Amino acid sequence: MSENVAPSSQIKKNVLLVGHSFARRAGRLCPFKLGSVIINASGVSGGGVKNLSHTWDEVSEEMKPDIVFIQSGENDIGSMPWKDVADTLFRFAEAISSDKVKVVIGSKFKRYKFRNPKMNLARYNMCRKQINTYLKVKCRETN
Repeated sequence: MSENVAPSSQIKKNVLLVGHSFARRAGRLCPFKLGSVIINASGVSGGGVKNLSHTWDEVSEEMKPDIVFIQSGENDIGSMPWKDVADTLFRFAEAISSDKVKVVIGSKFKRYKFRNPKMNLARYNMCRKQINTYLKVKCRETN
């Protein structure tokens, strides 16, 4: 083995959690180190899919992530059509994905309470399922 190449067990992987308050709260635990993985987070409380590009521009150069986990979209349900939420997430993931950066889009999670007065809980959960299903299909078609 070349002395300039670290064994794979020593190569650190940088993981970036990006999105809304879920990522921000996870950031309170960060930087979190687990073996050869370093996890950092950048989230905007109340943020939505339109904040992702701005957040990425702010942190990507400094953090140089190998893996990006996106948790966003829940706050947009009710203020944007579900397909627009899904398409915005997918376009963002495509834009930052490369041979060096792998991207994971987290599924939109079920809620038991919902604060948006424009939408009721049942409708939120229906839109959430539509987004998750749509993204699953789009990702399979792309890979």
